Parts: sequence; structure tokens; C-alpha cells
Amino acid sequence: MANLAWAFDKNGLVLRGDNADLSVQVTMAAADSEINGDDPQNFVNRTRTGAGAQLEISTELRRAMFGTFDGGENRRATAGTGNGVTTKNEAHFWNGFTNAVREAIDVHELGMAKPAPAIGA
Repeated sequence: MANLAWAFDKNGLVLRGDNADLSVQVTMAAADSEINGDDPQNFVNRTRTGAGAQLEISTELRRAMFGTFDGGENRRATAGTGNGVTTKNEAHFWNGFTNAVREAIDVHELGMAKPAPAIGA
């Protein structure tokens, strides 16, 4: 989880004062929480390491990633292209998000741990 927080921060997807719906916040559920994600039947945990991270993404952040949000085909065709209307930063949100997730996975698979950014930094 710290690797995800590090990667999102590195890619400029941090808590934003101007629009909290476009912020990325990494939260880890407590070990005794019903939503802690430790169920071995959860597809997220069917990895080589037996663990994973489940991402919950706000509708506004998802909208900010696409030029056209209506329909799967339109989203695939406009991922990161921007329409200049929704946020004018679709490429930043799409590329930053996907790059951050890929970097976090790479760092995790290398057995490395990156420090999570300080809250409010």
C-alpha cells in the first residue's frame, strides 16, 4: 500500500484542496475490518504473492481520465485524450494513474518498499 501512495504522489495525484473528488488517497483497512481484503477467494488475492490491492475510484476521477465518459467503447477510444471541457487534464489523470499503478507493481515485485508520502504534504 505504501508503494501505491508513493507512486500516486510521484505522479502528481495527491490530495487536492481545489477538488477532493480528483484526489487519490491510499487507505489501508485494519486487519480486523470486514473490508480488509484478506479473503483468499477475492480475485485481487489470486496473485503470485497471494495478495493484492483493490482500487476504489471516484466517479469524478474516472470522468477526469477520459475525453468522453459515455459507454465503454467511447472511454477506450478517448482514454487520456481530453476534451477540454471536463477537467482539461484528462491526459494527466489517465497517464498519471496508470503509470503510478504500474510503478507500484514494479517496485512491489522487486521486493522494494517505498516510503508513503507524509499526510498533508
